Amino acid sequence: MPQQLCFDRSALGTPEAVKRFEQAGCLQIANFLPEAKIAALAKATADLLDSPASELHSLQVGTRRQMIPVPVDGAFNDSNLYAPEELNEFFSLTLGERFLLSCFTCVAAKPDAPDQHLHQDFAGLFDSAIDGFAPSFAINLFVPLVPLNAVHGTTRIWPYSHRKPDRGSGASEHDWVDPQLELGSALLLDYRVLHGGTANLSSQTRPILCLAYSRDWFLDTRNFQAVNPLQVAADLLDEMDPHHRRLFKRAELYRKTNQN
Repeated sequence: MPQQLCFDRSALGTPEAVKRFEQAGCLQIANFLPEAKIAALAKATADLLDSPASELHSLQVGTRRQMIPVPVDGAFNDSNLYAPEELNEFFSLTLGERFLLSCFTCVAAKPDAPDQHLHQDFAGLFDSAIDGFAPSFAINLFVPLVPLNAVHGTTRIWPYSHRKPDRGSGASEHDWVDPQLELGSALLLDYRVLHGGTANLSSQTRPILCLAYSRDWFLDTRNFQAVNPLQVAADLLDEMDPHHRRLFKRAELYRKTNQN
């Protein structure tokens, strides 16, 4: 990732970080979580991927790739992961103070998974050139649970592509970057930015936690029609700090939708 797009977690709420993100649509975050926390999340994720729910509720998002909802409990129920102060400041500036958590999933690329197709998580709101001028309405936080490198693979990103809505799948290969992330680092990605997972050449699964945040009026009707992407028990919500509980406002809607 270009140096100007790399920030420490402590600097996320600064005007410079926000300006760079709005321009490029992506940031790499150093020191997002301590390695001990990553290890606990990796163990909980491995258990989740080995469970029957992994096959029952997963979505195929490419060859040898699956997306599975992550229940917000145990190691995953940690506000230092989904709502640290620095992240709250960043999203308040980019998505408005009423931003919400709209999904909490894991994308797992199995050994020998090839390059994923190039895609946007959401192309835009207006299906016109004006989308390239619109501010962010949804932003992904990617937290890898193994190092992202030439062996495990990474998430290939086309910075600035959210400002060129007419580019589509014709993006030039010379425009992409392959971020190299150590354990504890993370990525922020505008929903409109072109990206795709690269091949996993290792002998182990590459799990990446994917948390999406959005403006309170935006509802992702494209990616989660078949699964509930924000699974948190009602009694656990009742026990949360009011600020954190507000973040999970979408959970009740998803729960009701999946019951019908």
